[in-house]
Amino acid sequence: MLGAVVPEMRVKAEALASDLADLLRIRKEIADEKDRLGAGRRRADRGRQRISLLSQERQKKQTETKGYWRPERGKSLALARQVDHLKI
Repeated sequence: MLGAVVPEMRVKAEALASDLADLLRIRKEIADEKDRLGAGRRRADRGRQRISLLSQERQKKQTETKGYWRPERGKSLALARQVDHLKI
C-alpha cells in the first residue's frame, strides 16, 4: 500500500518543486524590473533637475541681457536725435 502512495507523492512533490522554481524566477524578474524602473526614475529626475537649472540660467541671461541693452538703446536714440538735429 505504501508503494502505491509514494509514486503519487513523488509526482506531487515534483510539481510543487516546479511551481516553487517558477515562483522564484518570477520574483527575481519582478525585482529586476523594479531595479530597472528605479534607475529610469532616477535618470528622469536628473534630467528634470538639469532642465530646471538650464531654464533658470536662461532666465538669468535674459534678465542680464535686458539690463545691458536698455542703456545702449537709450544711447542709440540720443545719437539718432543728434543726427536728426545735424541734418536740419
